[in-house]
Amino acid sequence: MFRVFGCSGSAANDVLIEAYLKAFEAGSNIITASIGGSSGWSEDPWAVVVSRIVDAGVPCTVSAGNDGAAGLFYASTASNGKRVSSIAAVDNWVTPLLLTDSYFTVDSADNQSFGYVVGEPSEWAGVKLPLWTPSFNTTDPAMGCTPYPADTPNLSDKIVLIRRGTCLFTEKATNAANAGAKYVLFYNNVASGAISTDVSEVTEIEGVGMVRSFFFEFVWVC
Repeated sequence: MFRVFGCSGSAANDVLIEAYLKAFEAGSNIITASIGGSSGWSEDPWAVVVSRIVDAGVPCTVSAGNDGAAGLFYASTASNGKRVSSIAAVDNWVTPLLLTDSYFTVDSADNQSFGYVVGEPSEWAGVKLPLWTPSFNTTDPAMGCTPYPADTPNLSDKIVLIRRGTCLFTEKATNAANAGAKYVLFYNNVASGAISTDVSEVTEIEGVGMVRSFFFEFVWVC
């Protein structure tokens, strides 16, 4: 490791170049850094040095920076150097899901299908129970984060439907379990899909899963 930042939290090209040269001369098999500036030119002195190190047989990976909104070709120096590996991350707006098929009914109407992501524990086989929710307010991010009131029915023969948000899944599952719940479905607080949840430390819960955000509203509108 070679430290290049001073007390001000930045480093000039001469310091970065010297650090890369020292790393190269020390016999590094690969050189990597999460550093960059918004120069954007492969002819920048630091980018040129890193490119030459790559040409000498030592791969270099450098962060692309935090300016993705500026466009594809706005990678930070020296990740824009020729033959340098420019590393970045992407925020996905569409999340691929592998859902388990299931169905529900409202007032003895025809079955309505839906999918959910199975979590841990996952003992859902043959479960057919009515839904119960601690609140009909779908905008409450803290739904289920506090102990249920004394007049809560015994939830051992119900699937508890809880909005995701504010506190840990285990906290929400614990509060439901304290009211007798064995099965919990979370519905997402964002539109990006559903995720796998793990509340296995709440030993009273036998099955947990998550559905997409629209499911709750759809069920109660029906």
